[in-house]
Amino acid sequence: MKTEYYILSAMCNYPEASVYGMTKLRSYHFTGANKEAFNTIKALYRNEKKVDYHIFITQMQAYGIKEADAGLIYTYCTEFTDEWEPIFEKFRSLRVYDKMSDDVQALDEMRSKKESVDKISAQASKFASEWVTQTEKRYYSGQEVDESKEEYGEPVKTGIADYDDRLYKHGGNRKGQMKGVIQREKHGKTRSECWESAHNIRMGHKVLYITMEGIKKDITGNFKQVLRHEWKDYRNNLFVVDGVVDIDEIESIIIEAVLVEGVEKVVIDYAQLMTTEKRVSGENERINYCTERLRNLMVKHNFHITLLSQSRKESQYSSVPKDSDGNPMLPKGWSGLPSVDDAYGSNALIKAASLIMVGFRPNLEPQNVKQSPMGKKVLNPLGQEDSYYSFYMQAIRMRYKPEFLHRWIHFIDSDEGLKIRGMI
Repeated sequence: MKTEYYILSAMCNYPEASVYGMTKLRSYHFTGANKEAFNTIKALYRNEKKVDYHIFITQMQAYGIKEADAGLIYTYCTEFTDEWEPIFEKFRSLRVYDKMSDDVQALDEMRSKKESVDKISAQASKFASEWVTQTEKRYYSGQEVDESKEEYGEPVKTGIADYDDRLYKHGGNRKGQMKGVIQREKHGKTRSECWESAHNIRMGHKVLYITMEGIKKDITGNFKQVLRHEWKDYRNNLFVVDGVVDIDEIESIIIEAVLVEGVEKVVIDYAQLMTTEKRVSGENERINYCTERLRNLMVKHNFHITLLSQSRKESQYSSVPKDSDGNPMLPKGWSGLPSVDDAYGSNALIKAASLIMVGFRPNLEPQNVKQSPMGKKVLNPLGQEDSYYSFYMQAIRMRYKPEFLHRWIHFIDSDEGLKIRGMI
């Protein structure tokens, strides 16, 4: 078996193999004209989500490869019954080892010849640059942009007027944009996002939910509460991942889901649990680094991200905010409402997010709970009595027109999930 031919052929014929090749392999893993074949396959799949035989042959002929040879590459894997995954992984491991060994040996030879430090450093940089694959065009004409099939900026809708027509009127839920949600522990990060994402999948959007502290059943349970008898109608639009925290693995999962399944929205639950092998000076730098990685990935592959973030246990403010006349803007028991700066790693979130929201359950603060003839009540953000099971969300930062900035969205929580009451 000619392994390089087999891998290129599998990428031409199997979508899953194409995605694996795009995320795990690089052009430097291949030799000679096979490098051009690899780059061509990646470009075709990225643009068309398939590798057409005739287009592939034409592209390869442009590189001086004969039609018969190009045809052999395309059909080669059909002669074998082997599973492609083990062959791909073994090939990748060997190529990585070979490349590293060759580079280290070359640098050692330069040191033995007592080459200058600058020259060795330059050569090391050259080796590093060879690991960067130029697999796609980096610049586009105005005509190419106009004719692009990808529609950046399409909204991921909920079908709820208060969200689609008001909160997201000027953005925040679009592909290529990030939304941040900051809440304290046990104040409803997962529950509120499952509510919104359930409405997203009901509208036909595909959602990838990556949970790092719960399990898959926890997430689907929340979705079932919202969708109820409609769950089976829309469950194939939801994809759930649990137990993954490394940013490299998260990126690989996202790319596969976007390219193979057509996922339009990705939920990260939650930012503070993401890890990286990169050396960082502390928690803030780690979270900022991972958030920036996600932002770059989101823009490149055209999907929406909702990044959940847990705030510190106590707000940086010991009292509620006041207006210019010194009057409290919230009830005293709302002093625990998080601000943007209460979340670790908030610098990258502020830069990346088009919209940032906070959430708060007033019944978790004793000062907000009032006894009435009708039972327990809580004080809402306007100081009025409301249902004991009330939950509130507020947009506190918007990159675009802040028409509904600081308006509160009121929910009632129950065994049947969140139910929206309206905007106050």
